[in-house]
Amino acid sequence: MNYNYAHQLAEIIIKIWLNKASEQERERLLSWLDENEENRQTYKNIISGETLLKRLKSEEKISETIDFDAISRKIAKKLLERRSQRKVIHTLYYATGFLLILISGWIFWPGNRVKDEPLAMESSKVKLILASGSVINLDKTAPDSIDATAALIIKDQSGLTYKSKDKEEDADEAEIIHKIVTETGGEYSFVLSDGTKVWLNSLSEIEFPVSFKKGERVINLTGEAYFEVAHDPKRPFIVHSLNQTVQVLGTSFNIKAYSEESMVYTTLVEGKITVGSGGNKVVLTPGMESVCLRSNNGIETYKVNTDLSTAWRSGYFMFNEQDLGEMLKVLQRWYGYEFNYNSQIVGSNTFSGRFNKYSDLENTLNSITLAGGPEFIIDRDNKNITIKKRTN
Repeated sequence: MNYNYAHQLAEIIIKIWLNKASEQERERLLSWLDENEENRQTYKNIISGETLLKRLKSEEKISETIDFDAISRKIAKKLLERRSQRKVIHTLYYATGFLLILISGWIFWPGNRVKDEPLAMESSKVKLILASGSVINLDKTAPDSIDATAALIIKDQSGLTYKSKDKEEDADEAEIIHKIVTETGGEYSFVLSDGTKVWLNSLSEIEFPVSFKKGERVINLTGEAYFEVAHDPKRPFIVHSLNQTVQVLGTSFNIKAYSEESMVYTTLVEGKITVGSGGNKVVLTPGMESVCLRSNNGIETYKVNTDLSTAWRSGYFMFNEQDLGEMLKVLQRWYGYEFNYNSQIVGSNTFSGRFNKYSDLENTLNSITLAGGPEFIIDRDNKNITIKKRTN
């Protein structure tokens, strides 16, 4: 990486923090993150550490001249020094981040406490379950390659890539099904045999053929995933998620379909997709989101900011006038702490803002409290959090 490229990436990182990045700039950063695990770790270090946050905590905004360029140079230097950073990463600590939160308006909270025992997420937990039932822990023990009969699976710093070995005479044979499962705090990206890219969020699972046959390309999803589907007009790509079916030819979209929730959300970034449930069907165009009610298969559509649904790929959770109860569901899936509360307490306020998902949980909860939310009582041993109304 040369300095010019590093400086361009640094500027994009800052713009994303300031919510000023274009879609093209966001995709450029995501492409860099998808290259390998080293890039992703470097990015986590930057957005969780002092390099970016210390400067932002002292100012309500960065100008487009001296301030912007100065912090860009600092981040670019960190990008260029990432090899040496890896050697000393365990000596670094997380600085408290900043958060824009809306109760009746936007405020900054420049917290500066550093806890001896931050409530950070556990290391990623990702498992590949083969057709035989054998389980491979992808984040720790996975081999560099796996022969899956119909496909060769290559594992590198970018994740898994399925390379089909099927010939025309094999087309009528039964499909071999694999499953990838993420646990609390887990996330994973991989490439299917047709070239489709998949990003799997925490507490999710996806079933797919190691090699797609003629006809439809069918997979099953529970949880949340983002797809960039390889275009193939002869083989529609179909995602079954709970009681919903999405059909595409080639496009980019996000599906959120957790079994404990009453609704399934599908957000279209590029292309066009058909969403069906029961006898109902809708067609989405870019910037639209469908909400499928599982109890009666009803589907409604809305124009949305797609960044809210896809920010988790960039290391953030974004909310816009969101009930606290819905926010806590997202935090619980990622951090693994169970929240105990009365619905009347968490339902009285709505919040908007951006959370750094690699920051520790306690700082996030403190920021909510200081912005007018309830108090959080943490039980570290049992990994649960009790919520009570503020006393002052």
